[in-house]
Amino acid sequence: MWNWVLGLNAEHWTAIGTMTLAGLTLLIVIAGWIQLRSIRREADKERTIAMCNRYEFDPVLDASARRLSAATAAGGDFATNPSKYKSDVVTVLNYLDALAVGIKQGIYI
Repeated sequence: MWNWVLGLNAEHWTAIGTMTLAGLTLLIVIAGWIQLRSIRREADKERTIAMCNRYEFDPVLDASARRLSAATAAGGDFATNPSKYKSDVVTVLNYLDALAVGIKQGIYI
């Protein structure tokens, strides 16, 4: 059954070794590609979480959102004097625009 192994010469063993090495190299490349894809997905998640956390923890954005919330609540003067809140509106809209552009470009998920 194993007589064919004994009949192989040096060129045959070199060819077998080369084919084995090529196959293992292909497996390593595939494993590396899968790992890189996984790392990129995790990085996308981390960037998205960081951007969402910015809404809650950025002091400038938080202050603007709070002022706008108070201005639009009952008794607020947003409807009568919207120009007073122009910088707050621009701050919040710039954040939302950056988030939307990042989602469109695939930076965020």
